[in-house]
Amino acid sequence: MKYDKNKNRTLSDLSDRANARLHRELTPVEIQDILDRADSGDPADLCRLAVDLEERNWEIRHCAGTRRNALLGCPWKVVPGGEGAKAAEAAEKFEEALKQAGTKNGYDTFQDLLSDLSGAIVAPYAVSEILWEGAEIAGFRGIEGRHFTFLHSREPRLVLETEPEGMELPPGKFIFHWIHRTGNEIGRGGLVRTLAWLHCFQSYPLKDFLAYSERFGMPFLVAKLDRASYDRDRDAVRNAIRNFGARGGGVFSKSMEIELLQAASGGGDVYRNIISYMGEAITKVILGQLASSDKASGLSGGDVQSRVRQDILEADARKMEATLRAQLAVPWTSFHYEAGTPVPVLQFQVTPPEDLSAFAQTLKELHGAGLDADPEEIGKRFGLHLERKEDNV
Repeated sequence: MKYDKNKNRTLSDLSDRANARLHRELTPVEIQDILDRADSGDPADLCRLAVDLEERNWEIRHCAGTRRNALLGCPWKVVPGGEGAKAAEAAEKFEEALKQAGTKNGYDTFQDLLSDLSGAIVAPYAVSEILWEGAEIAGFRGIEGRHFTFLHSREPRLVLETEPEGMELPPGKFIFHWIHRTGNEIGRGGLVRTLAWLHCFQSYPLKDFLAYSERFGMPFLVAKLDRASYDRDRDAVRNAIRNFGARGGGVFSKSMEIELLQAASGGGDVYRNIISYMGEAITKVILGQLASSDKASGLSGGDVQSRVRQDILEADARKMEATLRAQLAVPWTSFHYEAGTPVPVLQFQVTPPEDLSAFAQTLKELHGAGLDADPEEIGKRFGLHLERKEDNV
């Protein structure tokens, strides 16, 4: 990997791209080997594995996307980090800077940044580069986690062609985000370790089930030859059987006897049950629940936020807020204001929506008991303009 400090970008050639994937079938031995290397400070293959899991496993891709979109779909705002006019001004300008980032030059926008950093749900960490133009945020660009090493430091170092042991990250230049970190080891973040085993345990019965499905319902051919023609015709019969498939046929002599034996049914449920069990385990690990992951439920009638357990969504939001304040808002504030100016605070609005149907039922019961509600208050709850009707005399 090459890094151009002057042009605000990372450059990767074709050979670097070719090394982006693992190109292997995952086995328990392979997974343990990847985890051992990551524990020793080399998380490159673990980061590759996180990408591969989202590409290879439909359950992981679906659930990780659901959890990522749950946060991305939440409204956000920037609030002052303290009292006073200067704090309010900094918050207003920082919010405008985030909204304008990447919109004028084709760089990643702030929404793209949030999407990239949310990759830390599965991956051990996610990294994005801040592209500055002077003191202004021009945009962002994601960097694959495999380009970082912890072999010579507990802090991430960027591996370069000129610095194979890793370059110390310049302050205010990169955003390094992680979730579910174990202890002080950043390389042990994300859900990739758990998901790798579940994917492995799911893939074995899946392959067996596909082989079973290919055999089930298709005839099994048996050729019977007399002793006189066995030596002479067995090669021709063997070739005929091999060519006899779901879309093929065979040409046989009248003296050749071919029997079609129906494959025995049953047994497929074992494979399906294991595949389903692992799929549900993946869903619970990523989303924290099963009930609302596949069908509409919850207060919001099945929206993306309701499919992720509320405490997980809130934790993702709080962690993202802390990362962006420390690694983006702090350097931006230091570039624009004197020391001591309160740093703006980014806030995601993750409060679950109010159950208006239950509220309406409560109003109905109160009205039946002879109590009337304030039309202005009801209008605010339902987003309606209400006026009380005058009784006709």
